[in-house]
Amino acid sequence: AHDFFLAAHAVAAPAGIRTLTAMSLAYAAAVCPTEAFDDLARRAIDQFAQTEPSNSLAVAMRVLGEHLLRHGRLDEAHAILARAEAVEGDFPLQWSMAAARLAECELARLERGDADVDPAALRRLLTRVDGVAADLPDIRARVSLVFAALDRRDGAPASALARIGDAVAALSVIRASGDDPVLTSLGARPFEPVYRQGAALAAELGDAEAALSFAEHRRAQWLTRGLNA
Repeated sequence: AHDFFLAAHAVAAPAGIRTLTAMSLAYAAAVCPTEAFDDLARRAIDQFAQTEPSNSLAVAMRVLGEHLLRHGRLDEAHAILARAEAVEGDFPLQWSMAAARLAECELARLERGDADVDPAALRRLLTRVDGVAADLPDIRARVSLVFAALDRRDGAPASALARIGDAVAALSVIRASGDDPVLTSLGARPFEPVYRQGAALAAELGDAEAALSFAEHRRAQWLTRGLNA
């Protein structure tokens, strides 16, 4: 995939096709070896700045923004995800995908201590996303987990546990859906720490039934992966 994206860039860049140039760099950065990420991400960010916004470009920005977030580059991730979220306003489902990742970035900035992050505004954004993403279990899981983190910050562990339960329920939909178990497992894999978080919080609250439920859901996910293998 990395080679194909760079091949697309080699065609688009000399031809001056800016949108495809930016997209190919962003997608290459998303799948490249770790040591190549910084250079590809920088080039993609530079290209974004020179390219007119569009729906397809916003998707590439969303992908790169999520990977910048994973690499701890919160300021760059926030700038890109905020722009993607603004561009996607006319495409509700695409908007919810960008907005959910922007919410994750805002949570990371809040935990870093950034004074310009408003928790109440973040909750309002999450509520808007939740209203749009009823058919997107991946987004519902992301929203529930950000809500859970905010609840824990606000000293409401029981509410946080319920939110994590909502996330796990959404993940079970991913696990049980579709005809391709490999893609299903890959779609749920980034969320595997959620099961341990839920079990730990349930134990903290003395909720044995919830702890058992999280353990069973995690076992089901591992069985899915084993069957795939």
